[in-house]
Amino acid sequence: MRRSYDPHYGSREQLRDSAEHGMKVARERDAMKATNDQMTGHITELQWRIEELTEKLVVLEEINNALITANDGLIANLKESSQLLDAFVAYLS
Repeated sequence: MRRSYDPHYGSREQLRDSAEHGMKVARERDAMKATNDQMTGHITELQWRIEELTEKLVVLEEINNALITANDGLIANLKESSQLLDAFVAYLS
């Protein structure tokens, strides 16, 4: 059974325009949801990469600290060797 038209809701053109606008808004919303899903995927990947790089940075900092400690030890040994060599040269003189 066909419904009768109720002019209380506006003209047929207004109803059609409203329905078309609703469909346009729905298409835009769907496009924005798809874009949002893509961006969420990219954000997740970037967060994973940041975590990976942070872990690598921690390892590199540990290596750097070990190298600094080793370098300090080598400098101390070099100073001691220099002092011993100076004493030996003085002894020979």
